[in-house]
Amino acid sequence: MRQNVLYHHFASKDDILGTLLEALVRPALDAAGILSTHPADDALNRAARLYALSLYDATVLATWKWNLGVLFFLPEAHSAVFDSALTMRQALRQFHVDFAAEVAEDAGSGPVGDHTFRLVESVANIRADGKLAPDSPRQLAGSCLRLAGWTTSLDHVADRSGQLLATVDSAVTVTDPRADAYNRTSGGQST
Repeated sequence: MRQNVLYHHFASKDDILGTLLEALVRPALDAAGILSTHPADDALNRAARLYALSLYDATVLATWKWNLGVLFFLPEAHSAVFDSALTMRQALRQFHVDFAAEVAEDAGSGPVGDHTFRLVESVANIRADGKLAPDSPRQLAGSCLRLAGWTTSLDHVADRSGQLLATVDSAVTVTDPRADAYNRTSGGQST
């Protein structure tokens, strides 16, 4: 895409970066919202929600066309101009914190804070180092459960999270940020 075409859809570089950051966070945030509506009436369901969120979030970070997760590590990404993306990221972090706290309480382990969120975000570094394996998101999801204190088998958790993710997959669409920007700036009309 040529620069003049790009700036037809975006007013500035900040608009481009903001759109990319929002597009990166939105699918996992939408998934977290859906997962939060599923019953968390027993330890297995609570563990499955954390596993499903961690797996979904890590998969988005791992499979996106570009390694956009590294953008959050840039100082520029934390300026007020990106408040929308940062607010979305904070909401996603809070879902991780809440889901992990439930699992930690069930396990009788100590507080986890936002460590599961941080562990999932490590996908960006793993990817940048060229060490991302096809099973990395699943390994990270399992590690998130272990971090929260889950000590029993992951098989039932993975099965239950698969059921949860089926409902997420039918409701959440991961969109190309370029198409989103096009539809937002031009109302979907060709120019």
